[in-house]
Amino acid sequence: KITTLITGAAFTLGAATDGRVLKLLYTEEVAAGDTAIVTPSALVGGTTVTFNDLGDYAELMWDDDLASWIVTSLYNAVVA
Repeated sequence: KITTLITGAAFTLGAATDGRVLKLLYTEEVAAGDTAIVTPSALVGGTTVTFNDLGDYAELMWDDDLASWIVTSLYNAVVA
């Protein structure tokens, strides 16, 4: 669950154990237009995951072979 108090709230995500799955859901914002930006230590296909609207969702899985998070599911969140 991601909750923001300010626009552009930033979160970091470190490495994990092989196969670890994280489900990230943007569930609450203080003011319309708030965003949340998650920056994993390593991410296949980008460097950040941005949540702009309530209900935006991302599922990530850590892969030891790649030493990186892999996006396994995405709903309206943006990987860049």
